[in-house]
Amino acid sequence: MDRVKEILSSGESFRIIYSGAEIESYFNILYNAGIKNFLMSFHYVQDKQINMEKRFYGKEDIQFFIDSGAHTYQQYGKYENCSIEFWEDYIRKYLNWAEQNKKYIFAIANLDIENLVGDEVVRRWNEKFFIPFMQRTGIPVCFVWHEISFTDWKGYCKQYSYVGLSAVTTEGKNRELSEYLAKLNVAKRYGTLVHGFGMTQIELLTKIPFLTVDSTTWLVGTKYGELNFWDGRTWKRLKKDQWKRQYKNKLIK
Repeated sequence: MDRVKEILSSGESFRIIYSGAEIESYFNILYNAGIKNFLMSFHYVQDKQINMEKRFYGKEDIQFFIDSGAHTYQQYGKYENCSIEFWEDYIRKYLNWAEQNKKYIFAIANLDIENLVGDEVVRRWNEKFFIPFMQRTGIPVCFVWHEISFTDWKGYCKQYSYVGLSAVTTEGKNRELSEYLAKLNVAKRYGTLVHGFGMTQIELLTKIPFLTVDSTTWLVGTKYGELNFWDGRTWKRLKKDQWKRQYKNKLIK
């Protein structure tokens, strides 16, 4: 798996990946603004039968981090009783699609549904499907860690070259800066690269040594009429009445 580290860390120290761009108009807003890194869920790809070559994603200069769709499946009770065979068939479709669209893909996430099938099953899938896929295709796999995993964070960092950590705990609480720093120090000890899922606390990114993160913070303005911008040191968020009045001319200038 040293090859994974080479692919992910060659000539690059940090990458923000933009989530929430599945809608074509949203994708175009970001792409026209110079954004080249996107996160998309395979759940959406599968439902829409997206072919990267034929759809608006088929641009040579962009890269996608493909998520397995695990978050979606854990939100709906209808998936609680799906069989192991159902999920393994899903994994095969997921990996086949990823391999077919290899030139557009920066990395993919494993299917981290421990709360639906148990930790032992997820670990078996990692060994049976995801590690061989990574070795065969050269596409990095990000193995996502959760508090309910049988293996602790240290164990994940020892075992995998690229691991993922959600900004929210299993109990639904935002992680504190001290926890991030402690976990990233462990990862550094083992030479493990880390992705931060759902990093909406943009101000923390200057303090935490992630390799990659994904965020939907850019969508706040679209949803609520707010204006979000980076002032060179921190991320600023202005309410609609603020940017329309005292800040509008200043920011445009």
